[in-house]
Amino acid sequence: MISLAELSAGQKAEVVAVVAHGLMQRRLLDLGFVSGTPVVLELRAPFGDLRAYRIRDSVFALRAAESQSVKVRPVETGGKAR
Repeated sequence: MISLAELSAGQKAEVVAVVAHGLMQRRLLDLGFVSGTPVVLELRAPFGDLRAYRIRDSVFALRAAESQSVKVRPVETGGKAR
Protein backbone atom coordinates (compact mmCIF):
# COMPACT_ATOMS: atom_id res chain seq x y z
CA MET A 1 0.00 0.00 0.00
CA ILE A 2 1.32 3.45 -1.00
CA SER A 3 -0.07 6.98 -1.17
CA LEU A 4 -1.45 8.56 -4.34
CA ALA A 5 1.51 10.94 -4.24
CA GLU A 6 3.86 8.00 -4.92
CA LEU A 7 2.25 6.96 -8.22
CA SER A 8 4.12 7.53 -11.48
CA ALA A 9 2.41 9.19 -14.45
CA GLY A 10 0.08 6.69 -16.10
CA GLN A 11 0.29 4.24 -13.20
CA LYS A 12 -2.96 2.56 -12.19
CA ALA A 13 -4.06 1.81 -8.65
CA GLU A 14 -7.08 0.97 -6.52
CA VAL A 15 -8.11 3.14 -3.57
CA VAL A 16 -7.69 1.35 -0.25
CA ALA A 17 -8.42 4.10 2.30
CA VAL A 18 -8.59 7.84 2.97
CA VAL A 19 -6.59 8.73 6.08
CA ALA A 20 -7.54 12.42 6.27
CA HIS A 21 -9.96 13.84 8.83
CA GLY A 22 -12.72 16.44 8.86
CA LEU A 23 -13.38 18.52 5.78
CA MET A 24 -10.44 17.06 3.85
CA GLN A 25 -11.73 13.53 4.35
CA ARG A 26 -15.25 14.57 3.29
CA ARG A 27 -13.92 16.32 0.15
CA LEU A 28 -11.86 13.32 -0.95
CA LEU A 29 -14.74 10.91 -0.37
CA ASP A 30 -17.14 13.22 -2.22
CA LEU A 31 -14.75 13.31 -5.19
CA GLY A 32 -14.97 9.51 -5.33
CA PHE A 33 -11.82 8.37 -3.54
CA VAL A 34 -13.57 5.44 -1.87
CA SER A 35 -12.26 1.95 -1.21
CA GLY A 36 -12.11 -0.24 -4.32
CA THR A 37 -12.29 2.61 -6.84
CA PRO A 38 -9.76 2.54 -9.72
CA VAL A 39 -7.55 5.64 -10.08
CA VAL A 40 -4.82 6.68 -12.55
CA LEU A 41 -2.25 9.46 -12.25
CA GLU A 42 -2.81 11.37 -15.51
CA LEU A 43 -0.48 14.36 -15.13
CA ARG A 44 2.02 15.82 -12.72
CA ALA A 45 2.72 19.57 -12.77
CA PRO A 46 6.27 20.59 -13.77
CA PHE A 47 7.16 21.58 -10.21
CA GLY A 48 5.43 18.51 -8.79
CA ASP A 49 2.90 20.00 -6.35
CA LEU A 50 -0.27 19.53 -8.42
CA ARG A 51 -1.28 16.14 -9.74
CA ALA A 52 -4.26 15.21 -11.94
CA TYR A 53 -5.96 11.91 -11.19
CA ARG A 54 -8.57 10.14 -13.31
CA ILE A 55 -11.21 8.52 -11.16
CA ARG A 56 -14.21 6.99 -12.88
CA ASP A 57 -14.95 9.37 -15.79
CA SER A 58 -13.57 12.55 -14.22
CA VAL A 59 -10.16 14.14 -13.66
CA PHE A 60 -9.38 15.89 -10.36
CA ALA A 61 -6.33 17.94 -9.38
CA LEU A 62 -4.91 17.46 -5.89
CA ARG A 63 -1.91 18.99 -4.18
CA ALA A 64 0.87 16.69 -2.99
CA ALA A 65 -0.22 16.97 0.66
CA GLU A 66 -3.79 15.97 -0.25
CA SER A 67 -2.50 13.06 -2.32
CA GLN A 68 -0.65 11.75 0.74
CA SER A 69 -4.01 11.27 2.47
CA VAL A 70 -5.23 8.64 0.00
CA LYS A 71 -3.75 5.16 0.30
CA VAL A 72 -3.81 2.95 -2.80
CA ARG A 73 -2.76 -0.48 -4.00
CA PRO A 74 -0.98 -0.39 -7.39
CA VAL A 75 -2.52 -2.73 -9.97
CA GLU A 76 -0.94 -4.45 -12.93
CA THR A 77 -1.81 -3.36 -16.46
CA GLY A 78 -4.98 -5.19 -17.41
CA GLY A 79 -6.22 -5.11 -13.81
CA LYS A 80 -9.38 -3.47 -12.47
CA ALA A 81 -8.24 0.15 -12.96
CA ARG A 82 -8.97 1.74 -16.33
